[in-house]
Amino acid sequence: MSRKMLNIRIATTEDQTYIVESHSQIYKKERNFDESFKEFIEASVSNIFSPDYAGEVWLLEKESTPCGSIAVSLLSQDVAQLRLFLIEPSGRGQGGAKQLMDQAIDYAKDQGVSEMILWTSSNQEAARTIYEKYGFVLTESKTSFLSKQYVEEEKWTMALKKEVRT
Repeated sequence: MSRKMLNIRIATTEDQTYIVESHSQIYKKERNFDESFKEFIEASVSNIFSPDYAGEVWLLEKESTPCGSIAVSLLSQDVAQLRLFLIEPSGRGQGGAKQLMDQAIDYAKDQGVSEMILWTSSNQEAARTIYEKYGFVLTESKTSFLSKQYVEEEKWTMALKKEVRT
């Protein structure tokens, strides 16, 4: 079986629907989340594509068809937040997660931030494994009632070494 090449590109406003729908559908199928999750993602994506947003969003594509996303929000001079990390089943197991994570972390380093944070849930085993491999550490957890179910939300943090450019 041949693997098709995966590419990353900067997302545009035309990609908002894909990002919302892909998150909504996968979380509904894999985590049994309801429509309230879609509303949460819509609000997040709307914020990310607003004119005053500080950060960047990328799409992962396979044969010019989106199959994943990731975003970095610059929360302050020193802190960036990893957001909207998702790989659809059609893009999994092909190195796309590594490509997206590398892109996001490199961007944060280029912006001069010293720390990256992210929020996920304890049932996101595959994502948590990726975060650990990159050096993120679980720093906080709390139980929340989201999408008509109790979810253990987790904050993960990673210190970034500032790159010395010559």
